[in-house]
Amino acid sequence: MGATSADVVAVEARRAAERRQPTSGPPEEPAGAVAGPVLRPAVASLTERRLRALPEDDRPLPDVSVYDSLLGGASERPGGAS
Repeated sequence: MGATSADVVAVEARRAAERRQPTSGPPEEPAGAVAGPVLRPAVASLTERRLRALPEDDRPLPDVSVYDSLLGGASERPGGAS
């Protein structure tokens, strides 16, 4: 059918999981628990994770000066000035 990215699938899975949780109120805390902010793990982009795993690219930048000759007279300024 349609193609979707991994990010869209992750967001939809999280939304579905949130809809399945009961909404009757906040969950009860165990005895002796310290009240504090609820920390959720961050959802990392699959693309970002893959890019972080790539080694650094040490190749030199391409030299495009050889293509200037293919442009012909395009490097000359209009009006005859060069």
